[in-house]
Amino acid sequence: MDFAPSLLLHLQARWVFQTGEPTRSLPSQGCWLMAKCVLLVDDSWLIRKTLRQIFEGAGFEVCGELGDGDQAVKQAPVLKPDLIVLDLSMPRLNGLQAAPLLRRALPHVPIILFTIYPTLALQHNAEVAGVTSVISKDNSISCLVNEAEKLVGRKAA
Repeated sequence: MDFAPSLLLHLQARWVFQTGEPTRSLPSQGCWLMAKCVLLVDDSWLIRKTLRQIFEGAGFEVCGELGDGDQAVKQAPVLKPDLIVLDLSMPRLNGLQAAPLLRRALPHVPIILFTIYPTLALQHNAEVAGVTSVISKDNSISCLVNEAEKLVGRKAA
């Protein structure tokens, strides 16, 4: 079952409702800060596109968009992100399989597991795998952006 179109609309609507800002790049925001680079890894191109718009609108630079964990493991060391946003359910390597490999390659880069399936067991498994934070796709999109800002040092904890 493909949740991407409805989730895309849901994320965009939440962003506009909570911030009053459109989901497009707002280059004037955050210019006084050095843009932090985020790597987006999700098998849905619609989710990646929406996340790109939201992160760029929040003043981040998106250094890459990848469709599975295997691509992330291969490309992340080359792209050198400041933050990785990783989906759980993806082909080839899922988020929990990719996380420890990413952690080994980039030990100081925070990893957010952004998933529609958050459970206490997943939280534990994600922590063991090296994930820094688990954010539900059902949460407010501002939760994801706030956590990202906190993890890259752009916002007080």
